[in-house]
Amino acid sequence: MVEVVPQLKLIIGEQPPVPDLPPQDAQGRCQLVFRRFIGVFARPEHPLALCLDDLQWLDASTALLADDFWERQHRLTFELELHRAECEFLTGDSAAAEERLTMLSSRAVNTVELATVTCLRVDLYTTLDQSDRAFAVCLSYLHQKP
Repeated sequence: MVEVVPQLKLIIGEQPPVPDLPPQDAQGRCQLVFRRFIGVFARPEHPLALCLDDLQWLDASTALLADDFWERQHRLTFELELHRAECEFLTGDSAAAEERLTMLSSRAVNTVELATVTCLRVDLYTTLDQSDRAFAVCLSYLHQKP
């Protein structure tokens, strides 16, 4: 972590060098360290708010999230993906926003998550002058069983 965030040296001191590994093993080690590092601060009773800079690099940085992160940290992963969809929408990448919002609709585990995604999808389709799709999304949401 000190190689990625050099300022950590001020808190945890110098760290011994890590052994070289093949690229895939090194990535796995990096993911494990990142998850443990975030886990120190993020707890259900004490959520963690991340301020992300340089969002154009977000795809590369989320590669640090392992495939099982959805199961282990659903709320955090959902929020990160929702913010990515919002950024894509606001920067005009409507195709990526639509794809991400569709995925989030299928991953929503409660009414609040589904309502949040539905509102953003309606905004997206309204902005794209696709009122029929916005209407269909609303109807689909209203027909969901609570």
